[in-house]
Amino acid sequence: MKNSEFEGLIKQNFDYLFERFGFEVTYRSEANSAHDLVVLGSAKCQLKFISEFGTVEVLVGPNDAKPGWDNGRSSTANWYALWKVIDFVQGRPNRSMAELEELHGLLWGKSTEAAVKFYADLLRSVCDAVCELFQGEESQAKRRALTAYFSPASST
Repeated sequence: MKNSEFEGLIKQNFDYLFERFGFEVTYRSEANSAHDLVVLGSAKCQLKFISEFGTVEVLVGPNDAKPGWDNGRSSTANWYALWKVIDFVQGRPNRSMAELEELHGLLWGKSTEAAVKFYADLLRSVCDAVCELFQGEESQAKRRALTAYFSPASST
């Protein structure tokens, strides 16, 4: 899929990000026909959309996270898997292996279009809460709690 097609799917399915939250495309990269990357930014946070070999991944991060292919693990400005950040803001305990396999099954084999729509529907009702993790006076404490939630010691 060409980057412009992938970007179009994002704009179509995540239209609420542009209209209600002021997001805009801040970075795009097409490594080759099998790898697309689009980053949306707002005043509060960024969303990184990756399409590789027919799978789609969506990450969320602070505005100081690097927008390119590097996921920021070598720096303090990390990107986080969107689905897990949503679990965190909803107060859901870490998923069991069976629940992770179920989630994987929801995405595996879906077309790029269907996967983008899945993530758009997942984020729609909690976008405010997700963005608030990376903005405001309490953002450092929120990010520490988020990082602890992501740590291997806290996963099941």
